[in-house]
Amino acid sequence: MTLGVEVRLLEGDSDRYELSVEGLDPGWVAIPAPTFDAVPGEVTEQKVFFKPSRESDSLAGSYPFVVKVRSLTTGESRTAPGVLTLRTFHHLTADINPRRALAGANEEGDPTFRLSVTNMGNSEETLQVSVTDPDNAVAYEPERESVTVAPGQTVSIGIPVTPKRRKLIGSVQLHSLTITARSTTQPAVGANTQATLEQRGVISPSWLVGMIALLLLVVGWIAMMPKAPRLISSKIAPESLKVGEVVNLEWTASDAESVRLQIGSQNVDEKLAARDVYTWTPTEPGQYVVTITPVRNNWNGTPVVRTITVLEPERVPEPEILAFDIEPKRARIGETLQVRYRLSDSVVKASLSPIGRDLNPRLDGVQIPADGSPGRVTYRLVVENAEGKMASQSVDVELYEGTDATIVAFQASATEVDLGLPVKLEWTVTGAVRVELAIGNEKQAVDTNNGTVEINLPATTKVTLTAIDANGRSATKTLTITVKDPNEVPPVDENNPPATTGTTAGGGRPPTTGGATGGNPGGGTAGNAGERTRTDAPNR
Repeated sequence: MTLGVEVRLLEGDSDRYELSVEGLDPGWVAIPAPTFDAVPGEVTEQKVFFKPSRESDSLAGSYPFVVKVRSLTTGESRTAPGVLTLRTFHHLTADINPRRALAGANEEGDPTFRLSVTNMGNSEETLQVSVTDPDNAVAYEPERESVTVAPGQTVSIGIPVTPKRRKLIGSVQLHSLTITARSTTQPAVGANTQATLEQRGVISPSWLVGMIALLLLVVGWIAMMPKAPRLISSKIAPESLKVGEVVNLEWTASDAESVRLQIGSQNVDEKLAARDVYTWTPTEPGQYVVTITPVRNNWNGTPVVRTITVLEPERVPEPEILAFDIEPKRARIGETLQVRYRLSDSVVKASLSPIGRDLNPRLDGVQIPADGSPGRVTYRLVVENAEGKMASQSVDVELYEGTDATIVAFQASATEVDLGLPVKLEWTVTGAVRVELAIGNEKQAVDTNNGTVEINLPATTKVTLTAIDANGRSATKTLTITVKDPNEVPPVDENNPPATTGTTAGGGRPPTTGGATGGNPGGGTAGNAGERTRTDAPNR
């Protein structure tokens, strides 16, 4: 590819210039005259040849570059941009290994050809592998249906080949295979190679005839020989056990009418079946020698001697509950209870009542829902060891029926005021559909979320805020506001009586009672001079 470069010197004196190309591989660019002279007012044309190598390293695509003309005298330069576009070229090579393979008598002996494909082009290729079999005698399944090969890269694909029909007896057959790797986007681009599959029969005809003759000779010789009774197999399971456990003795005898069994010094039976299973339960610990002898008429075969080890039974420790607790001790119905426990290693079974839940003895805790009716619930942990011995512990939990309504805050500006002064009440409630404020015996509905009210109380009074949720369950909070009467006479100190009686300081006014009749929820009645009666509502 040739690029023409025109250089025009607009002003100044004649000068010598250098022509160069930047941004491309130097091996791709050839400039016949890298330096030249330019005369003002004339156009000088120079040639630049692009010769990218046809190899996989020259990837297809667009490559920007800059043509630069620089004065050799002043160093001043000018540039012009350009783009070199390399087109795609395709070149694939393929090889197979091995060239010839042998198919065995079964699938385990079938060969796997490995196809190696090299992409010699300058663009990525996605290839699909296929096998052509003119005889239609083999089946194949490549490891990968398709494979992507980058420029310059070689990939290897395994192709297991299996004969469709196997012959038990037959001569050698050769199957010619053509393995092809073809581009999925450019069907004309591909590469192929040849391989040969050699298939043999399991048995050749000549070998089969010889083996049959030999087999007939051996069978006839064996059939005419007398055979001694013998044990083909024997098994004792288990060979080590404890007193009271069961052991199974199993045997199979050949050419025998019966089997004689002896355990220790005891002859168990003289005529047991040639193939049988005998069950024995030891009652004493020790080593027991077991002798099994096959018998036919008066001919005793070779006995098989085995040993059984009987151990003392292990003592199972008592089951113990090392720790057992449930938190919290007072829970709302529907909440989660944390059950914590720790059991001894001898415990094999644990359960929690009254919920009837089995517990894992190796764990240390579970979570259970607080279900049931309001009141005290007794949870009982029962454990058991391998011998069935049991132990138990109990924990009581108080369940109550909770409410979704919550009184976050309920407060008064003062809990003790003078008669006639107002008191400011404030509250914050969540989860309630109705809120009631009771001042003494009078109830009124108020704001369900946040509220403020000022009240004047004639006497000491209890104020109760009740929040009710959607299920009708309520939460309450009570304040007691103490009202002080400025005319109230202080109580008389019996140890220091006043100098005069019957009058009060400041003008002979009689003393008053601690509350107004009929208006004080705490109750108050008039009394004699010098005596006071006062009842306040209790705090909750």
